[in-house]
Amino acid sequence: MRKSKLLQVRLTSEDLAYLEELSQKTCLSKSSLVRLLILGYKPKEKPDKEFYSLLKEMYAIGNNLNQLVAKAHSLGFIDKPKLNELLENHNRLIIEIEDKYINNERSDVI
Repeated sequence: MRKSKLLQVRLTSEDLAYLEELSQKTCLSKSSLVRLLILGYKPKEKPDKEFYSLLKEMYAIGNNLNQLVAKAHSLGFIDKPKLNELLENHNRLIIEIEDKYINNERSDVI
């Protein structure tokens, strides 16, 4: 969507400092942050180190899935219990990452 309307806002020094602080914490531009807030979302802060360790864990699960599929392709059958375990772990991690780091919460502003 192309943003073509300009809105100028006057802020106090404290308000601007707070907006810039939030912008840095969320890694969003000030205008993106304001748009999210206007739409009623509570933006999340930049992910911490735990986020990257979860991604590393997901990468390892992906490698295990790839190895399992390669083995299944060469042998002509698949280890179904192992596949189900890996898929359950993968899905659990996706949900955990989305809930904690990705999905913005709606706030009851109005």
